[in-house]
Amino acid sequence: MATPVPAARTTARTTARPVRRGALVAHLVVSALLVVLVLFQATIAGRHLYDGADIALHGYVGNASFLLGLVGTALALFGRLPTWLLGVTALTALLMFPQTGLGYLGRDEPIAATWHVPLGVLIFGCAMWQCAGSAQLVLGQRRLAPS
Repeated sequence: MATPVPAARTTARTTARPVRRGALVAHLVVSALLVVLVLFQATIAGRHLYDGADIALHGYVGNASFLLGLVGTALALFGRLPTWLLGVTALTALLMFPQTGLGYLGRDEPIAATWHVPLGVLIFGCAMWQCAGSAQLVLGQRRLAPS
């Protein structure tokens, strides 16, 4: 009769790099500001469509939003935030790149303006997801790493 072989022991340890708390709080602030700016852009665009208000401010706020998206991605990357939050943040910034181009093209091309609106709605949803996820981590409602 054969003797049972003991299960192999693994000596490899997984070491998760700790999240930088300051970067997490800064990411939450940037994410919340991004949500406010995207909502403000929708308000400016609506006023332009219905009241004929100047649209230049919409473009300036859009450029600031794109910059905030890049800052948020850098904070998520260098702050060692969880991979899922880095992914959502990077996706939001990535979507803002064509959004900015469509905004400029939409001045002359109606089809570009047609895509600009639903993409803005998608960006708002991603920005809300990013902000909510960051807030859950800051408030401790979600764990930073599995234990």
